Amino acid sequence: MKICFLAWILSCSWLLLFSQDKSYPDSLKLKLAETRDLNSRLLIMYNLAASYLDSDPKESIKWSQKLLTESKADTARKWEATAHVLLGLGHDMNGNLTMALQEHYNALEISSEIHQKDVIIACYTNIAGNYYELTDYQRSLEFNEKLLAASIDSKDSIGIVDSYFLLISTCVNLQKFETAHNYINKVKVMLSKSKNAERQFALLSASVYYFEAQSQIDSVLYYIDKALLICKKNPSLTPEGGRKFLAAGNPYNLTELYRIKAAMMGRQNRLDSADFYFNLSFKLLNQNYFTDSERRVCYSYSEFLMNKKNFQAASKYAHRALALSRQQKKYFDLSSVSKLLSDIMRGKKLLDSSLYYLEQHIQFKDSAINQSNIRKVESWSFAFQMKIKEKEKIELEKRIIADKQKLDQQRFIIVVVFLLVVVAVGIIYAQQKARKTREKYVTDLARKNEALENSIKKVSELNRRLDTLTSIVAHDIRAPLNYAYSALNILKMSPISFENSELIDAVTNSIDQGFLFIHQLLVAKTIRENPLKNDHIQIASLIEKQIEMFRYAAQKKNITLKAFVKPIDLVTNQVCLENILSNLISNAIKFSPPHTQVSVSAKRLEDGVEFTVSDEGAGFSDADKELVFKSFKKLSAQPTGGESSHGIGLVSVAEFLEILGGRIQLISEKGKGAQFIFVIPQRKIIEQEPKSI
Repeated sequence: MKICFLAWILSCSWLLLFSQDKSYPDSLKLKLAETRDLNSRLLIMYNLAASYLDSDPKESIKWSQKLLTESKADTARKWEATAHVLLGLGHDMNGNLTMALQEHYNALEISSEIHQKDVIIACYTNIAGNYYELTDYQRSLEFNEKLLAASIDSKDSIGIVDSYFLLISTCVNLQKFETAHNYINKVKVMLSKSKNAERQFALLSASVYYFEAQSQIDSVLYYIDKALLICKKNPSLTPEGGRKFLAAGNPYNLTELYRIKAAMMGRQNRLDSADFYFNLSFKLLNQNYFTDSERRVCYSYSEFLMNKKNFQAASKYAHRALALSRQQKKYFDLSSVSKLLSDIMRGKKLLDSSLYYLEQHIQFKDSAINQSNIRKVESWSFAFQMKIKEKEKIELEKRIIADKQKLDQQRFIIVVVFLLVVVAVGIIYAQQKARKTREKYVTDLARKNEALENSIKKVSELNRRLDTLTSIVAHDIRAPLNYAYSALNILKMSPISFENSELIDAVTNSIDQGFLFIHQLLVAKTIRENPLKNDHIQIASLIEKQIEMFRYAAQKKNITLKAFVKPIDLVTNQVCLENILSNLISNAIKFSPPHTQVSVSAKRLEDGVEFTVSDEGAGFSDADKELVFKSFKKLSAQPTGGESSHGIGLVSVAEFLEILGGRIQLISEKGKGAQFIFVIPQRKIIEQEPKSI
């Protein structure tokens, strides 16, 4: 079986079968002259190029070139790839395998770009077949493997069958029989699953070729019988597309099967059976002529007749095979037939003729070797050119990538510059807006400061008037109180009843409270008008003095006053501290029930002295705690002895503590008494403007 011819036939798998009527191309040309639609014109040119492939390859090349030109003008990439495939087939039929390879590579590049899988598969098949004809079986095997992978990826079962057929043939030529056997095993699996007659026949034909190369006659006959059985079951089977040489019902295949079977039986000395199948081969040749098949049958039959010692008939068929080989310019076949004729002439005792054909055998063998070497050189040269083009393509791609990266960098720089400009404009705009806002804010602030200064001046004027009024009121109230106090002292010297004595004591106590209130007002006025004085105070003595001041008021309510103080010195303003203590002690006595205790304690801290005034009175609610240091607020608790409460005592405490830089804390629960804890800092006198109290 001539595998290189079959490889070209497989490459035509996507072409239509055309009528061999000579008028067919002429009708296409007339139709082309009348057609203006581009797609229709491309299709007609495609049909013209395909119709001339068998009969006139040069004419096929001409129309393929026209198809390529028009498809490029319209950038119809699919038609462009098809035109390259047709050009490759035309050059192949014209014997220019290098040009054929170049066109098939061009078609492969375009079809890969546009992902046209059917053309990619055809290109792999064509390239593998061209390398096979160039006897570059290694590269043929490489592209056959690509064909198999592409067919599996496309789920093209027919392409898979074709690729296995070619892979087995190529591996046999490379003498990779183990690899070929592995493919045969895969073929057996496919045969068990496939129900398509053409595919089964193609796989069986590949198996026949493998076992024929291995000279395994029994296996060859087994697979031929299975193939013939398919032919009998499908006598009218139509070939699929261009795969006419793989179709089960094709006369070419039947002729080859009968020829191979006859040759194998001849080797087994089953001469009658062999003669029967040779006659079947010739019978099919008379019905359907194939030049290549006739050459094969004539050669095999001549060899068979020689082995039967029928040298006369053997010579006749050998000469026919020689003429057909000359016609096809197949030097290896010419060499083989010449060697066979030499053996036949030697059998006929014609030694001169035998020697002549032996010389012819050697010459044809040398020519075949030269032709093979030339083809190998062409293959290597083409491979070298392809490597150079591939390298140039890689370099071009690298330059394109570098240019793209450079362009991307330039774009990035432009974007960054643009963003920087936008940011700069934004910053300038924001600064201008901020400046305007700042100017507006400064203007508003100046206006508010002016209004505030006016308010401060008004408040200062009010404070001044208030202080003046306070001095006047204190002076005017003190004189009547002094007169009343003197009168009460005179009454005490006179004999009076016990009830009147208690009344006089109560009035005297009220007058003392009035004097204390006037004193505090005057002290506050003095502090506001003058800087604070820094006094060195003995805390124990100061607390004892305060307790003595309130002892009479406490005894009247049966309240015990206690002091818990160790010797402690403190530098601060004594007047302010005395006012704080007197207000807190007075408050504690005022709101404590009879028979309770009020205690005063002090202890040293790192930054000053902590004072605590505790009582067992009604305590403060949560709401009272919010109001306790606010002016003129009445709390829920009431004095327990009918005393008056104006709500300014604790406010004064808070203000005096603020002047001294101290702090105060109230700990109390309703019904559980209260603890006022305040801290006076050591040697920290706050110099500030006098504050209104």
